[in-house]
Amino acid sequence: MQSRAAESLAPMQECRRWLDAIDARHVAELHLAGHTIFGDLVVDDHGSRVGDSVWALYAHALARLGPVPTLIEWDTDVPTLAVLLEEAHRARTLAATTLAPTGRTGGEPMSETSTDRLMAQQQAMLHALLAPGGLAANKAGANARCTRI
Repeated sequence: MQSRAAESLAPMQECRRWLDAIDARHVAELHLAGHTIFGDLVVDDHGSRVGDSVWALYAHALARLGPVPTLIEWDTDVPTLAVLLEEAHRARTLAATTLAPTGRTGGEPMSETSTDRLMAQQQAMLHALLAPGGLAANKAGANARCTRI
């Protein structure tokens, strides 16, 4: 894995060209994730913080698309909830500063009650995954018991 400092700009410039070609009417949600660069290939590995070059792409996408719901994806090497909330805060802050000059704004920041509810839901999901007989132990039943939070 290359370090963030060693990232090549060429793959990210290609990502920007791809974003510019998307019809904004078809974008319902943006997903942000950590990534690894393999030569000219950028792979979203969902296992690390969102890199600075991706944050720059996100700002570009928001400026072009307007306020779009955003999801931080992190499926491997899952960090503490505090780290996930830092990433979400960074996304909200970047959206606010990018969209403010345009007069287009996104949703309100999560209240403490919403944050507490999210934390409780994530803890319940963790328990469901790791408890004896939970989803990790019974993959066949995972689809039947998983619901969108």
